[in-house]
Amino acid sequence: MPYATGLIDHQWDNYVRYDGMINYRAEEVAQQARMLTIHALYHSYANTIARESEHASAPLLKHFQKAKTMADWLIARRAESLQYPETDPRYGIPPGTDEGDDFKVQYLHQTPQSHWYASIGEMYRAFAELGETWRSIGKSAARSDVVEHGSELLKLAPLLYHDLHASMNKTVNTTASPGHRCYPHRADGIGTYTGCNFRSYSEMFYSGALSAEQTDAIYIQGLGLTSCETGRFLTVGSPSGGTNGHALIFVHIPQGLPFGLLVHDMVERFLLYFFTQSSHSNTRGTFTTPESQTIDRTRGGYAYASPGQANVPMALKWMLCFEEPETRTLWLAKATPRDWLEPGEAPLRAYNLTTRYGRIGFTLTTAAAATAGTDDGSGSAAASVAAAYAVHASVELPPSFATAPPSGGIRLRVRAPLSHAGKLSHVTVGGKVWSSFSAAEETIEIAADKITAELIADGLPRIVATFGS
Repeated sequence: MPYATGLIDHQWDNYVRYDGMINYRAEEVAQQARMLTIHALYHSYANTIARESEHASAPLLKHFQKAKTMADWLIARRAESLQYPETDPRYGIPPGTDEGDDFKVQYLHQTPQSHWYASIGEMYRAFAELGETWRSIGKSAARSDVVEHGSELLKLAPLLYHDLHASMNKTVNTTASPGHRCYPHRADGIGTYTGCNFRSYSEMFYSGALSAEQTDAIYIQGLGLTSCETGRFLTVGSPSGGTNGHALIFVHIPQGLPFGLLVHDMVERFLLYFFTQSSHSNTRGTFTTPESQTIDRTRGGYAYASPGQANVPMALKWMLCFEEPETRTLWLAKATPRDWLEPGEAPLRAYNLTTRYGRIGFTLTTAAAATAGTDDGSGSAAASVAAAYAVHASVELPPSFATAPPSGGIRLRVRAPLSHAGKLSHVTVGGKVWSSFSAAEETIEIAADKITAELIADGLPRIVATFGS
């Protein structure tokens, strides 16, 4: 946390101005909002670890005025869009740029500015997260101004969500690609394309505000399998520019894509992103990341970009431990490759995984559940029947989960090898039969009200999932 605190202070002290703007060429509206979301997530992690709300709140209160000014600027951006009638898709969608590098296009030559769905999606996520945070901090610190600002953000969050979906329902094109719903990345209509669609869609995914249908449709557009205006923007499941051997796989903008895929449980697509980033966007041996790299390595790419260093570790963390933003469900092993649980593989161990509820850990170990025999008629057990496949799980939670668990509970997924997939038949927790599991979803479900001190101490460390009859 001292390192995280240093990053927060460095950003807000040195890069955020007192008028809420960034010391850069121009503002990227969706990323302004993402900064506020990170502010809120920092507090939720620090508060749990510090166990003292004052200690966790101090760094945020230090930057409250700048953060409030930035939020007020975003609110003012939205207010500009309310000049349109409610029947106009631009209504409620804040205008601005999707990239600070595009300031000449966006601010000098384009009138009016584009209305990006990423901007309102990320605003929704920021206001929902930070509004809750400011209200909590304000009450603890007896700061009515902080509470009031938090309440304002929470009041606006559902309006942003509504306006996002109302606009997307107006701009979706159902005729451009027969059998497919084409979702644009801005609300300005056909032929108004500017900026990076691969950036905007990734940010839309990061907000967690899209439906499963929208996420699926946009992903298929990205593969180039439709005749939608947006065209292709994914190469081997990762955001890119160009096509075929000239496609440049990017590392500085795609973080939201895997997040949005996991929100809607699109595991195979998530794993494709994970392996593509690992194999094509990290140099061999040193694992550094060019800003972009062609899928054909003989064609080269662009220089180093530091944000890409986080892509694979971040996806690995989400694969093992993922917090669903809307339902507040904590997923464990949601997207692990099936091969990792092949019989005979080394146990899968994860330690000190960070969550807003405290650090957690788990172990998954494959084992034979039992060996049965058949009677050959002579009374002896002959012809041994193959042992059932089983996974032993040990989940380690801090005691704080008993008093402040995830409101959506915990879901442990056991992604068995394909020969056993969908055949989860029996679960015990702490030696007792546990009926809350789904064979189809390969999950063991622990509702929030079931997470007691006793279950944490003696139940969750001893889970057995048996597959087959």
